[in-house]
Amino acid sequence: MSPQPTLLPLVLPSLNYLAPECVLRQSHSTASDMFSLGMLVYALHSPGKQCLSPVRDLQQFKLRAQQLKILSTAKLQAIPEELREFVKLLLNVTPEIRPDAHQFIKIPYFDDVGVKTLTYLDSLLQWDNLQKSQFYKGLPDALSQLPHRVKLQRVLACLVRDLGQPTM
Repeated sequence: MSPQPTLLPLVLPSLNYLAPECVLRQSHSTASDMFSLGMLVYALHSPGKQCLSPVRDLQQFKLRAQQLKILSTAKLQAIPEELREFVKLLLNVTPEIRPDAHQFIKIPYFDDVGVKTLTYLDSLLQWDNLQKSQFYKGLPDALSQLPHRVKLQRVLACLVRDLGQPTM
């Protein structure tokens, strides 16, 4: 992706989340998307909700690409410990080193009871009644670990939808 002065800034991608190879080598792959995901994870967990070393122009972008070559986990302290090493891999300047989406969802961070509960709720409609009843038996324990807002907006909505069916 080379800078094109004739394009309006509105249609240009944000350099903050763009993988180095997209600009420096003008190549893009799913690994580039994983870099963007890593930058998004960093931004979501950082105190100011900003990406790592925000950039405004091509020169700053190139400088950040050099800095990422020596990225230490000390710069990732805002990220939960069980996620930190994976984010460091996602932000690697070498696309081949980055984990793919399948590897990313298997990291221990996603073994959290709250995350699993929300994942199960999303797939609840695909289950038979026996599976649903087993899930509902364990739900009270999981609810104690979820924030109140999540209980109201996600869990309650799923329960109302599912328990409104006559077979349940």
